[in-house]
Amino acid sequence: MSEVKKALIIGPKFHYFMGSIERGFQSSGYDTRVVAYDTPLHPWNFFNKLRWKFSEKENSIALSRERFSCDVLSELKDYNPSFVFVVNGDMITESCVRRLKEVAPLALWLFDSIKKYPACESVVRVADHVFCYERQDIPYIKEYFDREATFLPQAVDETLYYKVDAEKNLDIVFAGDIWQSSKRWRIVQEVVRHFGKRCSIRIWGRAALLSKTPIRYLRLKLQHPRIWKNRNATAEQLNGDYNRARVVLNIHNEQQTDGANPKVYEIAATGSYQLCDRNPYIETHFPNGEVGFYDDVTDLMDKIEVALKTNPSGERARQCVLSEDTMTARVRHILSFFR
Repeated sequence: MSEVKKALIIGPKFHYFMGSIERGFQSSGYDTRVVAYDTPLHPWNFFNKLRWKFSEKENSIALSRERFSCDVLSELKDYNPSFVFVVNGDMITESCVRRLKEVAPLALWLFDSIKKYPACESVVRVADHVFCYERQDIPYIKEYFDREATFLPQAVDETLYYKVDAEKNLDIVFAGDIWQSSKRWRIVQEVVRHFGKRCSIRIWGRAALLSKTPIRYLRLKLQHPRIWKNRNATAEQLNGDYNRARVVLNIHNEQQTDGANPKVYEIAATGSYQLCDRNPYIETHFPNGEVGFYDDVTDLMDKIEVALKTNPSGERARQCVLSEDTMTARVRHILSFFR
């Protein structure tokens, strides 16, 4: 009887990514256990929120990393994995990573740029293989850590985003954090100004009550109460809205310059038409018009106008991502480095 393959998966509590990765390993025949952490402090409870607000942040982060690393090592004793998979890893210490590597092969997938989360360095130094979703990180890792990294874009969980038979009763849909990104904020404002009075628009994104933006949000909500949804949508809600939309906008944040956010694949998997800001990787990945690209705000307004008149399909993009850009395919690719 063959030995059971077991994967210990460690990473942040992204909305659903950890579950998607876990399903990817299970589809490759692995038993799985997930150990997930909150950021910026773990656990993100009332006490730690106060600590984050009023105490020295670096000391609080260091204490959280030590505590979470102890939790990971406790799981290690109980579970005895044959493979360790770390997403970002900004909440585990280098000594914890070295202990993990003694037990099983260890892979790291950076879901954000290492420049945004420098605490990931402890895992970058030790992991057997490093994968990153932003190509600009590859020369950075080579220069500062003298090691190779492999470009691995994000992907779609095909169990969450898929095509359904739905009436196209929304003209324009966008989901994302516009409150912390001046680029997204500027573009979405212009879309609403240009199309808000004559088109059905839905924008998802939560503005924190005590953030720097409540007055801005209240003004927008009063001007266009049906457009702005001040909350983060579930995958089920987004899948429904993407399927119902004639145009789905995708605006990368400022840090993404040569890679793709997961929405590239999630929108495509629904078969709806996507208008996306250009970058070298995405243009290369969709070279034949499967996805629409825009260069600036003026170009975007023009292309939305054309799309609303012509109703282009996203079916070719859907076929493309389902053949090679699922989370299942990504996990299998990662495992191929360890054979």
